[in-house]
Amino acid sequence: MIKIELPKRDEIFSLKEEAYKDKTLEEIVDENFKGEKILGAVLSGKVVNLDYIPQDGDLIKLVDIRNSIGLRLYTNSLIMIFRMAERKLFPNRLSIIDAFIGSTIYVEEESGGYHYEDIKAIDLEMKNIIASDYKIESEKYLKGEMLDLFKDEPDKIKLINTADIKSEYLYRINEFVDRFDGELVNRTGLIDNYNLKYYYPGLLIEFPSASNDFDTKNEVEQPSLSKVFHDEHKFAKRIGVKYVGDLNEKILNKDVRELILVSESYMDDKIRQAAYEILNDPVKKIVLISGPSSSGKTTTAQKLKVALLKHGIKTVEISTDDYFVDREKTPKKPNGEYDFESIDAVDVHQLNSDIMKLIEFGEVDKMTFDFMEGKSIKTGEKYHLGDKDIIIIEGIHALNPKLSHELPERNKFKIYLSALTTMNIDALNRLSTTDVRFLRRMVRDVRTRGRNVSSSLDEWKNVRAGEDKYVFPYQEMADLTINTSLIYEIAIIKKHAMKLLEQVPKDDPNFVRVTRLKNMLSLFISIDEDELVPNTSILREFIGGSIFGSEYDL
Repeated sequence: MIKIELPKRDEIFSLKEEAYKDKTLEEIVDENFKGEKILGAVLSGKVVNLDYIPQDGDLIKLVDIRNSIGLRLYTNSLIMIFRMAERKLFPNRLSIIDAFIGSTIYVEEESGGYHYEDIKAIDLEMKNIIASDYKIESEKYLKGEMLDLFKDEPDKIKLINTADIKSEYLYRINEFVDRFDGELVNRTGLIDNYNLKYYYPGLLIEFPSASNDFDTKNEVEQPSLSKVFHDEHKFAKRIGVKYVGDLNEKILNKDVRELILVSESYMDDKIRQAAYEILNDPVKKIVLISGPSSSGKTTTAQKLKVALLKHGIKTVEISTDDYFVDREKTPKKPNGEYDFESIDAVDVHQLNSDIMKLIEFGEVDKMTFDFMEGKSIKTGEKYHLGDKDIIIIEGIHALNPKLSHELPERNKFKIYLSALTTMNIDALNRLSTTDVRFLRRMVRDVRTRGRNVSSSLDEWKNVRAGEDKYVFPYQEMADLTINTSLIYEIAIIKKHAMKLLEQVPKDDPNFVRVTRLKNMLSLFISIDEDELVPNTSILREFIGGSIFGSEYDL
């Protein structure tokens, strides 16, 4: 029997193997599940496209764009179609798949920018490629063949040489061949919904996802994040580390100590800029720091504290986690579990009341949350605030207007953090910001919280769902956006993460993600000396050894 599970369904359909012998998964889907826009499938922890021929005993989980794996198949294939169209029209142009911003892919052109008419031409050619419904096939190439094929693309040449790639499967669409880190759909006709948009100096490829209700017309621009990516790209270009091959070369040439120092100095410049903007407006008494999981909120808050103290300004740090409502008042998810990610899990009124008292009277009781008792309690200590002192509030809900709605907007300075990975694997393949954040979190959680990798992978799904609902919608409200990603960090994290990922068995439901992470890490040369990382680095929050103390590792 062949067992097939459809997306968003509980039932599993059993099909007799002999009735579908030698038929592809696409043929089986067409015959049995008409109307389902299936993009691929997961089989035994591996992603397969619809050309796969099922075997007796297979349990196949089909994926569509509503599934994270299906969405990745869709966006990967969309990027490949874009590259094919652009190469046909502008064979000498070097464009860079620079970033995912919401449900858009930001693309920059290395030599200056796109013209509006160029984008219209690329769009028309993409539509022709999709209408032609070309097969997308993979072919094995040896190292020498790849070096010859990509001789005019130094980003790929450096990667192949420094990562010592002996052979790879490259993708072919008609006569077009390129390397792509990840799986693609089996034919171009499956990519039927996108939009190209002029976005000086680059362009946006908009795609359907849950965040825009699967309609690109609903996509909202995120100019703050776009600016950050643009600035970070300029920094990477300035120091000569735009791609993984560039980083690998510096490690091989023993130039990594200097790179770490420059990267850390650049990060400190961002903190000093934040302190300057706060100090430049004396009425800013409340600094709100938000960001998704593992974006470095705790270390950033401590470094900002030091930067302000240098100017004689003391701070009081308050965590929203100390203001959880009593357990019986905590909202629940549909499955009955407590939803600690919800803003309704925070006693917003008490938090606002305490902050106003602190500002008006200079003193208020210090609170903490007893997780064993499920109650917020007084610690017996007090917060003290001087006339010139500043309150720093850190937490995932910090930018949500509801959290501080009783406090005057005039007195707030809002900072949004995210580990926006701006170094690409090569010009066509970007590093996933979400994957890098997960590696940070996994390494930290196993080290400090006694978790295993499987539990971290399981929890990550809930964390991501909470971020989509409670964090990302408010990021454009920030007065300042700071990227906390360090250009060298994956080379440090690699050895910590690899030994953990190797422990995950193939039958683990999350093995697809594990495989992708291992493949990505394999492209990096490891920096084995953790001692090269300063003890003030955000990276220390995850690998350990932070000067700010063990309590800040949580």
